[in-house]
Amino acid sequence: MKSLLIFILVHHAAAQMRRSDCSKEERRDELNPSFAEECCEGYEASPQGGCRPTCGRGCIHGSCEEPDRCKCEAGWMGEDCLETCSDRWGPDCKYRCVCQNGGICNVVNGHCTCLPGYGGNECQCRCENGATCSPDGTCICSTGWNGTRCERRVCPDHLYGPDCGKECRCVPASTETCDPLIGCLCKPGWDGPGCSTICPSDRYGKNCSSTCSCKNEARCDPENGACDCTPGWYGSECATKCLAGKFGVDCKKDCKCKNGAACDPATGTCTCPPGFKGQRCGRKCDQWSYGLNCSKTCDCELESTSSCDTANGSCTCKPNRYGTKCESQCGGGTIGEECNEYCKCGEELVCDGPKQKCFCPPGWTGTGCREHCPGGFFGRGCGETCPECGDGEGILVIGLVLWKR
Repeated sequence: MKSLLIFILVHHAAAQMRRSDCSKEERRDELNPSFAEECCEGYEASPQGGCRPTCGRGCIHGSCEEPDRCKCEAGWMGEDCLETCSDRWGPDCKYRCVCQNGGICNVVNGHCTCLPGYGGNECQCRCENGATCSPDGTCICSTGWNGTRCERRVCPDHLYGPDCGKECRCVPASTETCDPLIGCLCKPGWDGPGCSTICPSDRYGKNCSSTCSCKNEARCDPENGACDCTPGWYGSECATKCLAGKFGVDCKKDCKCKNGAACDPATGTCTCPPGFKGQRCGRKCDQWSYGLNCSKTCDCELESTSSCDTANGSCTCKPNRYGTKCESQCGGGTIGEECNEYCKCGEELVCDGPKQKCFCPPGWTGTGCREHCPGGFFGRGCGETCPECGDGEGILVIGLVLWKR
């Protein structure tokens, strides 16, 4: 009885030990390791023996590698491997397709199926006229053809056309080559039969196909379209006028004009303001000339004018003269530039406006003008000398000599 109890306890302990010894695939009998007593959760018995993982959805285009996890075949992806690759290839679509020019990518191995006319591992080259495409993408031309795509027929020099039956008649200086397909191939800046015509002034480049952007009558280079500015302008399109003080080609020269004269941006010629003259406008007009380049003559009474304005020709009158030409004299005892002042002479004195002095009446002199002129003199201020009177006694009365015999 005691032996039976010991057997039961040992067997129970072994069973407990067997149930707790479960690997990720199966539980094994400790007493017989080759025998799988039962599979772990997520696994099932395999017909070949042992346990295998189970995937609930089923791996349609793949295999169940772990519980509920599929490993897809090349070209398939997704949890149950039902989605085909798009722009990718290989197991689980982990590689990117590299096909070019519309080539179709094999989702299993990544190989490219090229459209007609294309070749190369990635459909990167396009070969014509029976050429083959090497794996690196270059064209291997058939006999009689060359070019990147084998598009050019090989003709003898100076011949072109489908059967090399036409002769190139090109101007050598303006021609790049005799193209075997189209004939004369012109240099940039030239066009026309035989490359004999230079581009029009507003066109440039290959076959004169580009439009010039030059402004203000600038010359456009027929080869590259560069603008050659006329004097007075600068900038890539010759759209900017020279800044003040500059002139000439590309506005590189300095103006030399003086006294505020305008400088022509093209030639540097100085346009003098009124009142100045000379090549650089450094000289004032002469005393009696005025206006642009001092070309006008002042219309003033010279004896009555102190100066003429060199800019507008206006007359500045001497004292006691007035009028636009200084042609009038102050009267009525008035003096001054505008004849608005009066002489301050007494009743006995006479005012000489132009000289702004007070004088005695003719024939008188002295304080208060109470004395006659001395003998032999007469007139204002007794400044005139009497003529010879001959024998007799004369009396001077205001410049007249009365005779007694």
